[in-house]
Amino acid sequence: MPPDQTKGPDLRRFAAGDRASTISPDGDHTTTEGDTIARHLLSADAHRLIMVASLRYLDTLAKIDGSWYFAERNLLDWSETRPLNKAT
Repeated sequence: MPPDQTKGPDLRRFAAGDRASTISPDGDHTTTEGDTIARHLLSADAHRLIMVASLRYLDTLAKIDGSWYFAERNLLDWSETRPLNKAT
């Protein structure tokens, strides 16, 4: 990232990883489970912070006229924001 884009009151960068999914089909309905870890880097008041979130989705899908649609979505999440220390 060019240096002029690393300054500002609310710099945000996003990275997601560790994506996993489980699908359990049952006719015209299915349940799925997916999880990921998201990391946001930001700066506020001249301090760099990292926000880490663990996201887990528990979904129910229904097949209607040959296409799958979300019937229900539940989100279980956890997050924390902490200072991002400089490497020594």
